[in-house]
Amino acid sequence: MFTSFALLLPFWICVLGTFLFIVKRHKDLTQRFILALNILCMLYFCADSILLYGEQDSVQGIVSSILRQFVGPTLLPLLLLFLRSMRKTSTLPWTTGFWFIPPVAFGSVSLVLLFLMGRENAGDYLATCIGMDGVKERFVGSPLHEVHFLFDHTIYKFFMLAELIYVTVWILYQMYRSEYTLRSIYHRLLHNDHVPVCELLYPSVLLFLFFTGIRLGLGRELLHHHLSLTGFFNVMMSACIALVDYLSLYTNRSPVTFRVLRSPLSMADSGRKYHYQVEKGKVDTPIEGMNALSYAELVDGFKALMMVDRLYLNPNLCLEDVVEKLNSNRTYVSCMVSKEYGMNFRDYIGSLRIEAATKYMKAHPTATQTEVAIESGFSSASAFNKKFRQVKGTSPRQWQIS
Repeated sequence: MFTSFALLLPFWICVLGTFLFIVKRHKDLTQRFILALNILCMLYFCADSILLYGEQDSVQGIVSSILRQFVGPTLLPLLLLFLRSMRKTSTLPWTTGFWFIPPVAFGSVSLVLLFLMGRENAGDYLATCIGMDGVKERFVGSPLHEVHFLFDHTIYKFFMLAELIYVTVWILYQMYRSEYTLRSIYHRLLHNDHVPVCELLYPSVLLFLFFTGIRLGLGRELLHHHLSLTGFFNVMMSACIALVDYLSLYTNRSPVTFRVLRSPLSMADSGRKYHYQVEKGKVDTPIEGMNALSYAELVDGFKALMMVDRLYLNPNLCLEDVVEKLNSNRTYVSCMVSKEYGMNFRDYIGSLRIEAATKYMKAHPTATQTEVAIESGFSSASAFNKKFRQVKGTSPRQWQIS
């Protein structure tokens, strides 16, 4: 009972993740990647469970073997593209298509070879050669079967391990370059400070790759004969997939806090857009139509966009851009800024730019006004000079001299 449940657990986790991301209707490239990953994982684990626990000599077994050859090598490149898209890129270069040439080649070769064997011979071959005890004597000397066995076992495993090592090294390199460590991430979450989602995703994906590598190294014959061990690995991989899906709810906003992570469908779900109703008898709701937790999440998200992502350095930044990133609406964000900072959005962004400008002038005493304006988010030196006089009551040059 446990074995059959464990073998299908990753499949059902992926079904749930697919349903969740379809309901969310995200148009973001990163969200589309995680949706595609869920669909492919769902197909892969379905085919894998049939090959390990089902009838290999049936039509389902043949289809599952072909599906495994197509989907397996596709998952890891797609996972790498998903992690790269966390850099907020909206488009990908045309060379991205090269990643998917090997998976198509593997699947095509397997499909052609099984088709040439015929349905009965292919089913018998899968049941006796791949699923059970290795190459049987009656298939030795048959070029067709030996070539398929070479592709399905040796080359497939080597290629999958090569992809897995490449993705693992890439993640470790990104973690090495980052200013965050596992300890600092833990302390930041403990103190409700902001942490980029990708820094939380990297360890989760590494854990998934770890179990995937062990499972791949053991081989399908050993897993077929020890289904309880296979069930254990499937449960561990299911937990990793669930964790990655949970964190992927927040990929449309890079920094998160522990308070935000406790309520995944509020800040992350762009479909709801803070449509909350005021509870009867509740008098401490900061903004009408929002409860206290949603308001706190809105404040956290806004602070993260300003202090971590430093959006104010974009000279073309407007309120609509922030509203879109927070998946909120103009009224809520505008009222929140007024309540928290005592000024409107435009004045607050201007104050942040002036603060950045003063820091830059202290660090670069010989910088021109145009250079300071560009580095602090202003569109021109005249706009910088006008705002500086308004905030500081003096010109930038006089302030620097004094």
